[in-house]
Amino acid sequence: MDLDGGPQSFNFLVRALLNNSGKLQLLPGGEATIRKVKSLPVDAGGKKVNATLYAVDGLYFTPAYIWLDDTNNVLAAVGGWSGMVREGFEGSIGALIDEQEQAQSARAGGMANQLIHHPSGDLVIKNVTVFDSVNANKVRGQRVTVRDERIVSVEAESGQPTAAGAQVIDGTGKMLLPGLWDMHQHIFPDLAVFDVASGITTARDLANSIEDLGKLNKHIEQGEQIGPRIVLAGFIDGPGPYEGPVKVLAATPVEARQRVDD
Repeated sequence: MDLDGGPQSFNFLVRALLNNSGKLQLLPGGEATIRKVKSLPVDAGGKKVNATLYAVDGLYFTPAYIWLDDTNNVLAAVGGWSGMVREGFEGSIGALIDEQEQAQSARAGGMANQLIHHPSGDLVIKNVTVFDSVNANKVRGQRVTVRDERIVSVEAESGQPTAAGAQVIDGTGKMLLPGLWDMHQHIFPDLAVFDVASGITTARDLANSIEDLGKLNKHIEQGEQIGPRIVLAGFIDGPGPYEGPVKVLAATPVEARQRVDD
């Protein structure tokens, strides 16, 4: 498989996986697997085809998705702000995007159910080294107490009593950092998970689909998606000064256009 070779190149790997019981060893290491996610009928001028969404795991940190037809050939590859679909099936791209997003949301919800933990009482991290970001200094032997969504105290560890029902984490030999801010993101569900994994607890989104970003933010707030707090800067868009002809290159839920000179 080549790097960023496009859907047709990816289809070679997909077909090989389907012909090899869904598994292939990779070089220099690792394993790729494939799983069928869902199917739905699509129509092109009266010709009906079953579109089947497959997910390939083992190539990236997240699954790689592709839509195949009844003969396991590429029908569509969609995601984010763009999508490609076989000629004649352009009217189906919205449904394919919706179905794939539902599958991705279900996966995100499963991860959230498995990994998000809400302590019933205080969260106490004792014997930890705290990084003081204001003074660029390390403060050893500290106790940090978190209640709900707030840090309520940072104090020297002295073996002081712990409130009943508190969850205690021994931070000996570890360092505790303030949450990081990312001031320029275009955040999507997969990226939201990676933010938290890398210590980013607040992200400012400077341009995204307002509908999609609002949905993602709601899922994070409701605990259905792992992600940071999001500052929604959003799109401020309108007609530009250019008045020349516009060539339409792709028609997706967010149309991609390119300006061309006279």
